[in-house]
Amino acid sequence: MPPEVVTEETSEESTENFEYTKNFLSKVIFAIDTPSFQENFDVYEYRKKIKDRFPIIQEQKNPLVSLHIGEDKKVDSKFDEKSSWMFFSKDKTKIVSLNDSRIAVEFLRYSNFDEFFLDVSFLLDKLFEMIPNFFTMRVGLRYINEIKFQDKPGVLNWRDCIVDSLTKSLDFIDSRDQSLLKMVSRLEIKSDNYKMTFQFGIPNSVYPNEAIRKEFTLDYDVYNEESSEKEEILGQLRSFHDIIKKSFEESIKDKLRKEMGARV
Repeated sequence: MPPEVVTEETSEESTENFEYTKNFLSKVIFAIDTPSFQENFDVYEYRKKIKDRFPIIQEQKNPLVSLHIGEDKKVDSKFDEKSSWMFFSKDKTKIVSLNDSRIAVEFLRYSNFDEFFLDVSFLLDKLFEMIPNFFTMRVGLRYINEIKFQDKPGVLNWRDCIVDSLTKSLDFIDSRDQSLLKMVSRLEIKSDNYKMTFQFGIPNSVYPNEAIRKEFTLDYDVYNEESSEKEEILGQLRSFHDIIKKSFEESIKDKLRKEMGARV
């Protein structure tokens, strides 16, 4: 992922931020969960407000089944549909998904945080114009790094790119006459102002076959579960981004920085 601050420090012990010319991000997602949008929320009016940046709209119908057991123990079923909406940029690399309890902004091609922040701020501005008393139950930011080297050997050898504490488990395989199918670890971390789910390891895109491709995932999801208003939401977006930047820098070594075109 590409932090924005250039420093002159390049040692592996440093957790300062670097500027990169490339990244391995497959997705960046900002999501807000809310008790419910107002019943009279007009999706098409919202579309008008955002169509310059997100001109493509797609409705999805999700089936709902409810069961009721009467006094005679007869089970009655009721079928219904629940709509969700997706708005796309022209090139479909930016996606806004919306239903009655969640709005999410997803970048499939991420350049920098400033661009991402401006789009999120724009979308929230238009949302708050329609729902002034909007509030949240959960605010979260997720960066998924899928590090893939097509032309490099050593499927299990990540010691030069990823810090030892995240790859130590691979020593167990190296010492045995066995093949790796998958190694993904999950940490759930709590701080005063946020929680983070951190998943890392070798996901193996050809699972359940033996891992034969050199690939490693660093997946950071930072969130809180408190009620927040508009300015607080944008402040949390910045804060969560800084937390993930720091965590990413603490997860990698200089060889990977070089692969990403670190500029100092």
